[in-house]
Amino acid sequence: MAFTIGQKLRNGIYTIERELGRGKVAITYLAQQHKGGQIVIKTLKDDLLSQLQPSERERLKDKFWQEATKLANCRHSHIVSVKEPFREGELVCIPMEYIDGPNLASFKKIWKEQEALRYIKQIGSALIEVHRQGLVHLDVKPANIMLRNATSEAVLTNFALAREFDHPLTTVSTTEGFSPTELYRSGTEPGPYTDIYSLAATLYFLLTNKLPLGSVQRSHPSNRLIPPKEINPHISDRINKAIIKGMALEADARPQSIQEWFNLLGWRPSLAGLKWDLMTWLTVAGLVLAVLGTVAAIVSAVVDLRPFFKPNSPSSPESTVIPQSSFVRGS
Repeated sequence: MAFTIGQKLRNGIYTIERELGRGKVAITYLAQQHKGGQIVIKTLKDDLLSQLQPSERERLKDKFWQEATKLANCRHSHIVSVKEPFREGELVCIPMEYIDGPNLASFKKIWKEQEALRYIKQIGSALIEVHRQGLVHLDVKPANIMLRNATSEAVLTNFALAREFDHPLTTVSTTEGFSPTELYRSGTEPGPYTDIYSLAATLYFLLTNKLPLGSVQRSHPSNRLIPPKEINPHISDRINKAIIKGMALEADARPQSIQEWFNLLGWRPSLAGLKWDLMTWLTVAGLVLAVLGTVAAIVSAVVDLRPFFKPNSPSSPESTVIPQSSFVRGS
């Protein structure tokens, strides 16, 4: 065990209360903050680190730290809030929000389509931000989607940090029914399309209360994915087709971005839903100023050219021609 019950971290800021869970790479603890309130501390498993060579151990710590820093930059209402990582002795620690609520896997029911889609849209918008930071979740499933304070606000948790670390001891673990084929075999790097498969499988589960057939089993010609509409006839044709497309076996047959899959669900992006950082705002402001400058230059040029195109008016003095004979007196 990396930490013991009652152990204080970061000069007494956090006190370990109990272990919450462990995966192939990391272990999580529930801790008490000295200012009040609970928090989750995630760190690498010490028994894993002890099996690595010194150079591999440092490389894994560096990757864990780098991805934790990226995750801390993912500011989104539907992503578990993560603070900047810190070191406790030789261990890298990630403090994150403790969500006291159920996960979607705990509900044994068939959700109404609009209810399920509300959660999927929230988690999909969170994944857009995750992918923008260059991360892939790799383990999207109902058990990793929490409801904050038992409300209708879904939160994506349990990010698989350093799961792509190239070592037999840290190979990516999979979840039957929700993991696409690229997580079982080499040759295709995980990407946004990996999370799209898992999110589509999550929607399948919510609308049917059935675990979809695993991607490895589906690779056999005699096995097929039962369309969710065959299980729940209340599912609309559009949603049924979007789920099947999102769960395509081959990565390049799936939508390549969350927004592309959202389009299949009938959702279009809105400016209100976009998260623009300072550089994006400066770029857009520069483009707007450039366009305004071009328009101003065109208008100025047109104004300057007006005298050359001004038609003569018969009533104006400058355009009146007086015959020369009118100035000649008779003899």
